[in-house]
Amino acid sequence: MSPLVRYYGTLAACLAGFVALVIYAQILPVDARVVTGVFAAVFGLFIYNTFGIGCPKCGKRLGLMQNWGGLRRGLPGRYCTHCHADLSVRSLD
Repeated sequence: MSPLVRYYGTLAACLAGFVALVIYAQILPVDARVVTGVFAAVFGLFIYNTFGIGCPKCGKRLGLMQNWGGLRRGLPGRYCTHCHADLSVRSLD
């Protein structure tokens, strides 16, 4: 699986988990253990999305690749900003 597919997949899972948590808390009686567990899972996916997915060639992290002055400039593009490897392919061989 390409790094971009993993990045956007975990980003979608984070958003879906957060939306499901908000909807669940509004409709049904909330159990604190469920809310804590879902929040921990969403937070774990966010951390993995930021620090765990990197360029297969140079290892630069995709979540940190677009930082400039500590501020995020947007989603990662198709090519690595350091080594210019194509992030949409499965392997670089």
